[in-house]
Amino acid sequence: SEAPAPYPAGDEDLAYLIYTSGSTGRPKGVAIPYRALRAFLGWARTRFTPEDLEVVLAATSVSFDLSVFEVFLPLAVGGSLRLVDNAPHLADQPGVRPTLINTVPSAMTELLRAGAIPRDVRVVNLAGEPLPRTLADAVYARAGSA
Repeated sequence: SEAPAPYPAGDEDLAYLIYTSGSTGRPKGVAIPYRALRAFLGWARTRFTPEDLEVVLAATSVSFDLSVFEVFLPLAVGGSLRLVDNAPHLADQPGVRPTLINTVPSAMTELLRAGAIPRDVRVVNLAGEPLPRTLADAVYARAGSA
């Protein structure tokens, strides 16, 4: 519709639409209502402090749901985000100093290999792929890692 979206948005109004093939292999649109977005961001605000969210690395494609966390959560608590093409590119941008990195284990492996995890990082979230115990141990062992 070309009509302006209702304001404020109601719980059942559309927050966003994401396309997924899920387990079927056939693409389909999934409508995410505002109530789901509010619930997710509300939960996340109880799990992460404003200090954790001061500077969030935003490297996830907006084609994936997890980008909602990286973009909207820090903004909802007065934080900021730093956009990069993908998490391993953080190694090429020494001025980008996030407090939270949210990525997949394979990207974190590359960041560790390159010694590119900034000292300001307080939180590392890893999801979307199997997490080897050796990688979890290496992230915890990194000096200065909270």
